[in-house]
Amino acid sequence: MGDLILKQLADELRAGSNGEIYTLIDGEFAGEKAYFGEKTIYSKPEFQVFFDDLRKDNPRHGQQIASEAGDVFCEIVKAAPRLCICGGGHVSLELAHIASRLGFAITVIDEDPRFGSRERFPMAKEVYCCSFGDALEKFGGGYNDYFVIVSRGHQYDRFCLEQILHKRYAYVGMIGSRTKTRVLFADMLQHGYTQTQLDEVYTPIGLMIGAETPAEIAVAIAAEIVEVKSAFGTDSVWEPNLLAAVAKMDRPAAMAVIIRREGSTPRGPGARMLVYEDGSIVGTIGGGGSEAEAIRIAQEIIRDETRPGLYHCNMNNDDAQALGLVCGGEIDVFIEQIN
Repeated sequence: MGDLILKQLADELRAGSNGEIYTLIDGEFAGEKAYFGEKTIYSKPEFQVFFDDLRKDNPRHGQQIASEAGDVFCEIVKAAPRLCICGGGHVSLELAHIASRLGFAITVIDEDPRFGSRERFPMAKEVYCCSFGDALEKFGGGYNDYFVIVSRGHQYDRFCLEQILHKRYAYVGMIGSRTKTRVLFADMLQHGYTQTQLDEVYTPIGLMIGAETPAEIAVAIAAEIVEVKSAFGTDSVWEPNLLAAVAKMDRPAAMAVIIRREGSTPRGPGARMLVYEDGSIVGTIGGGGSEAEAIRIAQEIIRDETRPGLYHCNMNNDDAQALGLVCGGEIDVFIEQIN
């Protein structure tokens, strides 16, 4: 049933939903879990009351809760972030290239077929060549959605901003000078928008790094988005390739998830890696010696059908230097077989 929970979670994340997963990570019942999302699933019916009671306290992502049955690891898992780019010009094209490498599902909107085309944006999941209003209505909005307004005219920028401010979003940024923004916001305040709403808009858009060319401006915008996204906890997001692998699951594998870290490690609690019997992986828990040790343990678990367990993986300073890293760190990793 635990495997079915992970597959259900993967399906819902791919559909854009968020979820919560609670896993017993030690003791006799290690590996028992519950998932709360569009559907609620328990690995065993007799654990329903147990997990329901734990959830009442609204634990945070990455928290461990001690219980009579063993420690429980709590995750608030998010769908992959979406980036909606309003406008298909030079900056948009550069930003789409960068954002696709950062794991965003990209949507581009432009009313002009010269700019709003699949040929121009092959990396995008969706390209809408229609009115901004119709496209933004189709796109919707959510807590994992990022909006960038870089259209070719002030009137389009304002229209898009007005539509987006009525949605849910993690970030909205708009290109333009401080003078343009000051005049625009003053008028929007006269038409019912609040100062609180306008204060949430990142404008002038992007980090102030002296960017001038379209590519440089795109870098500044992408960096600002990453900064905002990091504040929400990036290790709660499942990467698209991991989602696809879990949904498919056509051969034996083990799942490794970081429970705790100490020292200089690149990934934190919630980071996941799927390991196959041949040692190939999908996802990462940070690389280096700690990840290599987790892969070795996962392979043993698959071959011997070992019970799920919590394992300590350590990279000391000598190991780190040999791998070209700055310093070492330690992680506790929960590893279980899934089929």
